[in-house]
Amino acid sequence: MRPIQRFLVLLSFALSLLGCAGVEKLRPLDLGPNVALIDIDTVWRSQIGRVDFPLQIKVVGDTIFLADSAGQVVALDARTGADIWRVSLGTPLSAGVGSDGHFVAVV
Repeated sequence: MRPIQRFLVLLSFALSLLGCAGVEKLRPLDLGPNVALIDIDTVWRSQIGRVDFPLQIKVVGDTIFLADSAGQVVALDARTGADIWRVSLGTPLSAGVGSDGHFVAVV
């Protein structure tokens, strides 16, 4: 390594150390209270069994499709939360639900 290259490497190293030495840590600004801009109310509620995989929900039109780990697959009306259908496959699942609105697939 040439003397000028050595000098430039040492100079850049020294400047980088100096740049970090006097800097105070930046602190995030206080955002203040979280003011609710819109009211949120629970419109409906539904339950499925335990889900041991990342919950995958598929929405097609006004229908919500979801499944639990025990093999229960559910289609809900998104407007009312009422069951459109609910079926137990009788076998554990390892992945969530996919659907095109007519067919439903699970793993």
